[in-house]
Amino acid sequence: MSLGIRSRGIWIVLSFLPLYATDYICLKPEISAWIISAYFIGVLLGALISTKITDKNQPLVLILSSTILTALLLLAITFIFLALHFLENKHDEAYKTELNFVPDRG
Repeated sequence: MSLGIRSRGIWIVLSFLPLYATDYICLKPEISAWIISAYFIGVLLGALISTKITDKNQPLVLILSSTILTALLLLAITFIFLALHFLENKHDEAYKTELNFVPDRG
């Protein structure tokens, strides 16, 4: 039952992922359609790599390493998006300020 709930949750997220990428991240629809393909390639590669790791080591090693790597990846993505958003705001502010080097002679 938990497998069914988990797979339904993943399909709900995957269904709206291209819409999210198009609307909120402002990607072109042609590019955002490839996000699901990248997800499935990642699942396939992850399954292949995880079977090799669990054959050589204990499954606990895989669980701990994947949890730590996922947390680090999420932190890195968050900081990258925050930095890009900060730089974008600085760029917009630079163009919004009016520079008037010539004094008004009125």
